[in-house]
Amino acid sequence: MSKGKKKKHGGHQGRFDLAELKRNFLKRIEAICTLVAGPGACDMIPREELNLMFTSRFLPVKIIPAPDEQIPPDVLKIMRILFVHLNKDKKVPLFKDGPEIALTEYHTAGSTLLYFIRHPEHNYYPKAPGFEKAMEKFSSYFEEAEENANWQSNEILRVMSLMSCDLASCLYWVNEKYRPRYHDRFGGIEDNVIVHSHKPERINVTFDGLSRQAIKVCWPSPSMEGIDAIRIKSELLGLNCDGQDSQLDIYIQVHALQRLNERLDCIGNAIAYVYLCLSLLEPSVQREDGHTFLIEYRLVEVKAGYLVAEIKDGVVIIKTFLFLTNGGTPEGRKLHEICGLGRLDREFLSIDKLSTFMATDLKSDKELERLFLEAGCDCLLELHDKAAYLVHKIGIESALPALRKYFGLESKRDFMTPDLLDKFRRRFEVEQ
Repeated sequence: MSKGKKKKHGGHQGRFDLAELKRNFLKRIEAICTLVAGPGACDMIPREELNLMFTSRFLPVKIIPAPDEQIPPDVLKIMRILFVHLNKDKKVPLFKDGPEIALTEYHTAGSTLLYFIRHPEHNYYPKAPGFEKAMEKFSSYFEEAEENANWQSNEILRVMSLMSCDLASCLYWVNEKYRPRYHDRFGGIEDNVIVHSHKPERINVTFDGLSRQAIKVCWPSPSMEGIDAIRIKSELLGLNCDGQDSQLDIYIQVHALQRLNERLDCIGNAIAYVYLCLSLLEPSVQREDGHTFLIEYRLVEVKAGYLVAEIKDGVVIIKTFLFLTNGGTPEGRKLHEICGLGRLDREFLSIDKLSTFMATDLKSDKELERLFLEAGCDCLLELHDKAAYLVHKIGIESALPALRKYFGLESKRDFMTPDLLDKFRRRFEVEQ
């Protein structure tokens, strides 16, 4: 049996041949011209200029590993999926108060057309002045549009790299580089997003005679130029620095990172890591005793718990993470005072985990709501609403029935609700 012939592809453009690529590109150029200047605007550009525009066009983003770096294929795959997802629905206006096009379209066809209009060597063809006049709204708005587009793109690349990081194993940062393809018949200018890796520093710390590993807390630089360590000002910890702006490095014990992921069990480790960094960049600190500090851990600017830290050998060591209702927190202690809630009770009711409160709307039960508000846990009610978009899994039913039963409210709900009492009183009055 003869083998079927394999179809040959030119370059890396897959099944699209050169002619089809060109047709698709020129359709996109024509569409932008029509949105700006109306039908027929693109007809003013000669064929040879359109061909030149095609061979010098800006190409879609490619996400590739940095030279000599072994980036896991799964990480690159996740980044590419995130990139597409984060670009979805992002748009840029073509001119002030004008129609919008997709961000990815602006960076490819839009940027190519803008370069063509604004570059002086393309002004010699007969209808160039007329075309430039027709497209003036587009070309004169480019500074604002470029700023808008670049800001959105940088945010996407930053979130993409953050969401691919794992502080326990490896962090990733990216930068962007353009490269002309001079010797490729498909032409174009590549827009490459280069992925770099970074292994966070680890140290051994000893508490109570036990040695444990701790990881330096750091994250991808906002300027996309590497990895930045996250530090905390000494004055926030009550240390006397003689007026100097002293800052301490922060390390988190592996144990603490595990507790963070276990107790924020429905949002994913990458999101928990991002909000760890954000909480430490703008820390709210309270001192527990001579050695221990509680640093608020916030999700979407709402307190979800505390990072328990100590200073050791000139650095801050985060020893564990406590969810808001845990026994070592001010709120957890208040819950214990009000209703005797202990560690085993919290574990039995699963109220030491975020997922329970994301699945349970305490505001729907006024008695339970009042109890948690009295304990200072109002932020749990906020989290249910504000952090809902972060949740990727719940996996449990509402805890309202179990909580009502535990706090002795079940019978009152069944037999002594206010509306039933009113009905009973009215009936009693009639019978009298």
